[in-house]
Amino acid sequence: MRAGSFRYLVREGMRSLWVNRLMSLASIGVLVSCLLLIGTSVLFSININSMVGYIENQNEVVVFLDDDMTDEKIKEIEEKIDLIENITDITFISKEEGLAEQMEIFGEDKEYFQGLIEDNPIPDSFNIRMKNLDILDDTLAKLEEIDGVYQVNAPTEVAGIVVNLKNIVSIAGIVVVGILITVSFLIIANTIKITVFNRRKEIGIMKYVGATDGFIRLPFFIEGLMLGLISGLFAYGLLAVGYYYLYTQIALVYTGWLELFFANMIPFADISLMLLLGMCGCSVLIGSVGSIVFVRKYLKV
Repeated sequence: MRAGSFRYLVREGMRSLWVNRLMSLASIGVLVSCLLLIGTSVLFSININSMVGYIENQNEVVVFLDDDMTDEKIKEIEEKIDLIENITDITFISKEEGLAEQMEIFGEDKEYFQGLIEDNPIPDSFNIRMKNLDILDDTLAKLEEIDGVYQVNAPTEVAGIVVNLKNIVSIAGIVVVGILITVSFLIIANTIKITVFNRRKEIGIMKYVGATDGFIRLPFFIEGLMLGLISGLFAYGLLAVGYYYLYTQIALVYTGWLELFFANMIPFADISLMLLLGMCGCSVLIGSVGSIVFVRKYLKV
């Protein structure tokens, strides 16, 4: 295809946006709404996963050791624990430190523990954190197999809740995004369908004089691509303003459970580029693929 023909077809695609401006505006409006819902779902999922990840990191597993362990044996156990891939942090708590912590917890009643200082019943232990609670049971089994480990205490119920919440958020996010992308695809496709119907005589003449299907499709491809790009940029701008407003409002309140959410809320600057590329890429893909599929269908009519 010559450069002049290509420029002509691009202009035709752009002109079609203006000629069918009411339908184009309606398509952009609906597509922007769908993209806003998609972007909101993605941002919500990202921030919920960030908060869940924070809660996940706060869950400590306590590994109690047998009595009368030598320093060499304790060091050996620490090295074995460190070899487990799912372990991130390891902190050794001596018997004395463990008793002191318990006395601090009881505050004014800590005097009742004074008699235990000489005969301390609390064993040495390791406080550890894990990367992934999904494989908590497997990790606990490996810890219990280490020689010298007396008992392993883990918040298995909390871990189960965290894992289930993370899975629900991920699955729900994928389903919602999939539905909205399908709806957006159908909207663009219907716009292209109407445009093809309005220009059916022109298309018939072009086919009669020997124009190839690719020559006929390109303006519609450009039209769908531009509809997607304009919608993606507009939706991104609205989402950026909305996210910034929400971020500042939560920062003003910053009490109760909102404090935990705000502390783990991802700044928009950290995800702005990813969101821009994702929304524009998604909308352009929807527009261009929608045009290709339905133009091909109606060219056969």
